[in-house]
Amino acid sequence: MKVDDGKGKGYSAGVTEGGLLLTLSTTITREHSANHESGQAYHLLVEQTATGAGDVIFYMKNTSEYDMIVEGALLAAATDETIEFVIGDTGTPVDGSDATPVNCNAGSGNSATGIFQTGNNITGLSGGSVIDRVLVNGGSGSSYHNFETDLIFPKNTVLTIYCVAGSIKVNATIIFFYNTGD
Repeated sequence: MKVDDGKGKGYSAGVTEGGLLLTLSTTITREHSANHESGQAYHLLVEQTATGAGDVIFYMKNTSEYDMIVEGALLAAATDETIEFVIGDTGTPVDGSDATPVNCNAGSGNSATGIFQTGNNITGLSGGSVIDRVLVNGGSGSSYHNFETDLIFPKNTVLTIYCVAGSIKVNATIIFFYNTGD
């Protein structure tokens, strides 16, 4: 099999004995492409003290036609706290305040498409599944939690954050982008 340059100049591509194409290339991550090419990467800041154990401090529902991909979260707490990331909660959030994600591309005029709320005890939600449980070591500064396979939210799906102990100040930066196919 011969791989030609596709420009009619007669150049052929190299192939290893195992059939792998030899290339000299530059790769970029999907999130970088979403930010640089599409202007669709965001950070959303959360600073809440849950009223009690098991309270929801963050609600995010994707209302975009594009999948929302959550890469990870930067987390900090005043004292030790366990944070549960839950996918698939249903219901109408009550007692949350609207939050506005910030576009990571200063030259983009795009805004995130969804419902974003923070609060110290968002209620009206149930039925989700815990996808990850993270112990945040209190008073030790921020630590980054990466979702190794990413969390993917098609239109009308939900991510919530629960505080297990409660009554502890939690700071978080939720890092996400929209997969626009660019």
